[in-house]
Amino acid sequence: VLVFVKICSTLSLQASGLRPQPSNSAAFEIEEPLNQLPPPNVKRELIMLSLPAIASQAIDPMAQLMETAYIGSLGPVQLASAGVSMSIFNIISKLFNIPLLSVATSFVAEDLAKSSSDGDEKNERKQLSSVSTALFLALGIGIIEALALLLGAGSFLRLMGVSADSPMRVQAEKFLSLRALGAPAVVLSLALQGVLRGFKDTKTPVFCLGVANLAAVFLFPLFINYFQMGVTGAATATVVSQYIGSFLMIWFLSKRVILLPPKFGDLKFGVYLKSGGFLIGRTVAVLITMTIGTSMAARQGPLAMAAHQICMQVWLAVSL
Repeated sequence: VLVFVKICSTLSLQASGLRPQPSNSAAFEIEEPLNQLPPPNVKRELIMLSLPAIASQAIDPMAQLMETAYIGSLGPVQLASAGVSMSIFNIISKLFNIPLLSVATSFVAEDLAKSSSDGDEKNERKQLSSVSTALFLALGIGIIEALALLLGAGSFLRLMGVSADSPMRVQAEKFLSLRALGAPAVVLSLALQGVLRGFKDTKTPVFCLGVANLAAVFLFPLFINYFQMGVTGAATATVVSQYIGSFLMIWFLSKRVILLPPKFGDLKFGVYLKSGGFLIGRTVAVLITMTIGTSMAARQGPLAMAAHQICMQVWLAVSL
């Protein structure tokens, strides 16, 4: 539903001749049409944009389900250890990531509509402050999340009910510390998806995420079984695949826009933070519910936590 709504807002900004007024209000004025060409087939365009966007949303839970299956073959303790660490990582990473994705789509669509009305050439690389702001903000949030997970891994595990003498503790802490290294890539990936949706491009994220997860398919058995790295091998494979996907999207985006702003003052952090703040409340409510469930399962021991992890990943994969 969220994907559908964001694509509708993108189409309304870019395809219907709306542009934001110079004031800070949210009102829009209708521009005079430059020509009398017939309007585009909005219904067809909406379907063509929605299907790849839905596919990109499905890739991440399917990848985590695949990771769970590989780790599950190692045993219930390993699966429980990785499961509680995955939950902590998802809680920390999704708190700001989902609002950032949604806000980036809207602001990039606004910038594109404005640049089109100003007569910018269609095929030239654009200088959009909304894109630069989204990328810098994503990188900053990703680094903060990585440091928080690295330095507070033990504290987060204690809060989730994994005590120092738990059989899950050592492997869970190693897994979480390794997954923390991928936090910047995860935040950048979601921001880049939002930016590309602002360009009405939902196919590029699917391609990049597909390549990244195809790499993970080969890396999981290589690190887990061949190199005998266990759960740390699964975490390493996931982090490598996350950076592959992010770098691919950056490469494709760099062909369309200039990623770095001409000066730091052009970045609009305040606008992003103000708009994203309203979405954080909804995200927090969902994450609190999932956190309580995971914490209660972890306190029951490795077998209960392993069962909870399997059910959670299956539910995430089929609840799209």
